[in-house]
Amino acid sequence: MVRYYRNPMYLAREYQEMIAGGKTRNQADLARQLDIYRARVDQVLQLLEWPAHVQRKIERFGNQMTNRLASKRKYRS
Repeated sequence: MVRYYRNPMYLAREYQEMIAGGKTRNQADLARQLDIYRARVDQVLQLLEWPAHVQRKIERFGNQMTNRLASKRKYRS
């Protein structure tokens, strides 16, 4: 069985759309809806502050990945 992982850049854009589009009021409300910690929502949204060339590099992996090639830890430096 192959496990798929979501690309963190796609998640960041999705979270941003949910907040900006009014589907949720703020990061805390989004975290409650997704049943995750608010700090995790903040970590994912921080990816949108990274340089555009790094964001594009991560997005090239596609939305579903079979491994965690595009982890935040890898691209932090």
